[in-house]
Amino acid sequence: MRNMLSKLADKILLENIEKNQFTDYRKLGLDSIKLLNKDQIDKLASINIKTLEDLSNHWMDTNKISEQCDIKLSLLEKISASCRILIRGKNIEVSDEVKLILAGLDNSGKSSIISLLKRKKPLLEIHREINNLPPTTGLMREEIDLSGLSIRLWELGGQEQYRTQYLKEPEMYFLDSHTLIFVLDIQNQKRFEESLAYMKSLIELLKFLELPFPFQIFLHKADPNIDLIAYKTQLDENIKNIVRETGWKVPEEIYLTSIFDPASITSAFTNLLSRLVPIKTWIEESLVNIAIANKSPFCAILNSDTLVYLGMYSAFTHDHTEKLKQIVLRNLHKINPSEEFFLIIEQKELDKKPVYIGFTDVTINHRKFIYSAVYTSKRDAITNLDRDKLSPILQEDIGKEIEFLRISMVSAPRMLA
Repeated sequence: MRNMLSKLADKILLENIEKNQFTDYRKLGLDSIKLLNKDQIDKLASINIKTLEDLSNHWMDTNKISEQCDIKLSLLEKISASCRILIRGKNIEVSDEVKLILAGLDNSGKSSIISLLKRKKPLLEIHREINNLPPTTGLMREEIDLSGLSIRLWELGGQEQYRTQYLKEPEMYFLDSHTLIFVLDIQNQKRFEESLAYMKSLIELLKFLELPFPFQIFLHKADPNIDLIAYKTQLDENIKNIVRETGWKVPEEIYLTSIFDPASITSAFTNLLSRLVPIKTWIEESLVNIAIANKSPFCAILNSDTLVYLGMYSAFTHDHTEKLKQIVLRNLHKINPSEEFFLIIEQKELDKKPVYIGFTDVTINHRKFIYSAVYTSKRDAITNLDRDKLSPILQEDIGKEIEFLRISMVSAPRMLA
């Protein structure tokens, strides 16, 4: 937190201004801001705005002040937000939860992504409800449980009036966050330009405010059986241009997602969370031993609520592993989340050879998880996927690792590091 404030102070204040945790930024005069010239400072003083505190208190009037004082609106809003963050400083509270932000235009599909992740109802029922979801107005907060870790999802309504508000008051929305997911409707070509302009504005503002964070892009509504290659190619190039123009150095990830392919959303969130914490280091090493003991070339642990992969071992090639992951997710998404299940085994062909993919629910650290494994015979699958035998083995081998995962997620870098 202190590091972020120091960088921000260096960016907007003159070098000879003392900048440390004891500095009272409220009373600093506007002549300490190196981004304003003397004429602009004099004009601000003429309307009784003389200190950083005065400027921060007039955030509602930036449009009017911009015209009166001949200051570019985007610059004025950035300076105003910077003043508010510096003044709040050490009083900004850091939560012990993980906070993910979903932003994008209205009707881009943010609410549908959250509904699918929460998995409170059967998939067909979720699809029916999503069709009737109204656009989100303002900020909507949701919460999902990931193996005992509370994840806060902040969905920012995408209508223009709200987008303007987020850009005016970034400290109210983006501080204390771990990552931002920008959702773009890939089927609505007419709004590509508007959506990309909003994305660029967010990147420019957060970069200016020294808020580094993982930036994920979901090209949403990439429904199966719809050819969207041309649109994706166009968007990929546009996004590269934005990254180049803004000088954004944080690696961005781009995913094609669709509620009609729920595995695409779950996979994207699995990748997102694995970038926040080194899941492989703690869980997957233990899964190797379990796989060898059970003669299984593939096994995985998933969170039972969101179906996010917490760890996986595979002796297959990358392509076959990805295929197996998708098969597992697509089968699990068909199960009613409110019902318990004991064992499901499905025969598939992999590299022209039959394999048996099994799923069973298990208990680790007094919480429900899903264990999936692949076997070359159905008998091995039935024998080794006995949950009464599996649960104590998994508890012994990866119980501590899952708890470490929960603690590490809380400590993961966020937008104030």
